[in-house]
Amino acid sequence: MSVEELSQLIYKLDILTEAKVGRIPHFEDHLIDGTDNAINALQQLKSQLGQGSIKWDGQSAIYFGHDKQGNFYLVPKSQWLRGQLLDKQGLTNDILSTGKKSPKQTDAEFLQTRKNLANTYMKLWDSFENASKNTKGFFKGDLMFDQRQKPNADGNYRFTPSKVTYTVSPKGLYGKMPSANAFVTIHGKAKKLGSEDHVPVNPKEIESLNSTPYVIALGPQYTTNAKLDTKQIDTLINYLQKNKNSLDGIINYVAPKFSTIKNVLYDYGVKSRKSGNNLTLDQYLATSNLSANQQSLIKQLSASKEFKIFMDTYSSLRNVNQSTLSQLTKQHANNISKQLGITASVGNEPGGEGYVIPGAGKFINPAWSKAAPNPKFT
Repeated sequence: MSVEELSQLIYKLDILTEAKVGRIPHFEDHLIDGTDNAINALQQLKSQLGQGSIKWDGQSAIYFGHDKQGNFYLVPKSQWLRGQLLDKQGLTNDILSTGKKSPKQTDAEFLQTRKNLANTYMKLWDSFENASKNTKGFFKGDLMFDQRQKPNADGNYRFTPSKVTYTVSPKGLYGKMPSANAFVTIHGKAKKLGSEDHVPVNPKEIESLNSTPYVIALGPQYTTNAKLDTKQIDTLINYLQKNKNSLDGIINYVAPKFSTIKNVLYDYGVKSRKSGNNLTLDQYLATSNLSANQQSLIKQLSASKEFKIFMDTYSSLRNVNQSTLSQLTKQHANNISKQLGITASVGNEPGGEGYVIPGAGKFINPAWSKAAPNPKFT
């Protein structure tokens, strides 16, 4: 089966299993929603591994395409969520009249940045309108770059949309780097104006978007041939089943003036990831906004056998997360490098933002979590 045939097959499977997509949780955070959710995530990891996809680290989200009357629009995410379809002049006026000046900017400097942004979008408008002339509906995607790139001394192209630096070989990305005004990674086709929900995009339409030298479009890059050693997963499923009562007891813990612990566990998980998993619970509590009473209750709870079981399980799920990410990076990222001539790194460490696996959640590179974004976009 060719790559094109495989892409078409996965597209059809996605259509059959399409579901509304909301917030995608980190893999280990399923435990905070209940033991059964964590067990299901582990089972989904085993069954859906081949339908995982790269999580691209783009600079901004955009929508572009044609309405039912055939009129083309390029729509920044903020306008899309407001339900606005503005023509070229309307989009220019909107960009010039919005935005927030940084404390270090003068009025003239701020105005110039808005003019530059408006000019960039006008150039993108022409490029995307031409590229999408044989398609229908609106594409949802992430801009990876929005102006023509120049090669480095070694002949490779490098750009950092947010935290990840992407390196493209001279002949990579279909050999279009010398001519492309924009590179966009496509998530899918928008279901309706104002909504972030989308449906899978047909690979044939991605081919059509690449019909000009000025736009590089990539559809979802699936982990089709990825494999995992499932012994660790099966062992953890058995552990979760045996300790379900203890785990759910912590998850459903309530006390006077402390209605739920879930928000605390989520927040601790987020900040722990950003610290490189080095943040202790005591350190977290010391810098949290929790009341003295809430902190006292959590400290008492943390001394229990059940809480230790919960934290050990959460840590084990995080270990599965990182093990999966490591194996995907070795297997899949190498294939992407060979097929498309593009590699990713964060700082001096190889690897991109991570992967998303249906039903299992996000598998995020710890180096990405700790890294600071490109100052250009902060």
